[in-house]
Amino acid sequence: MGGIRKQVEAAMPRLCLFLLGLLIGSPALAQIYKCQEGGRTVITDQPCAGGSEMNVKPAAGKFDPKAREEVYRRIDRMSEEVQDGYRAIAEQQAREAPRAGGYEEPDECDRLREDHADAKRWEKEFVHPDNIAREKARKEKAASDSFFKCGPGKRVSVFDE
Repeated sequence: MGGIRKQVEAAMPRLCLFLLGLLIGSPALAQIYKCQEGGRTVITDQPCAGGSEMNVKPAAGKFDPKAREEVYRRIDRMSEEVQDGYRAIAEQQAREAPRAGGYEEPDECDRLREDHADAKRWEKEFVHPDNIAREKARKEKAASDSFFKCGPGKRVSVFDE
């Protein structure tokens, strides 16, 4: 009795591998169905009303390592072309970028000059000290921002103070 048990225990790993192979290989034998749902063609592993069974065969022919290498070479060439395109775009954007001085677009500089002039005008109009201080701070901020963001000729002039 003990000898049979040892034989069964010794064969158990092979039996488990065999059953596992059957389970893994079974999806390859699954049937494929082609159905129409809402005007679209749907391919599924479940049968459907009005669907037809598809006869799918595995790929035939032998493996060709030369063909694989040619495909890989073509993919590499295409990848290099894409990278060259990205480099060209980056170079063009670098050429079109504003100067390294960090100058803002003229619209921002115009807005800062207008804000400075508006604050200067309201500083003279107001009577209450809190309003005057607020407009004076706004005027100084616009002047400071225009100094750092705008190029010469676009800044708020020191003579506008």
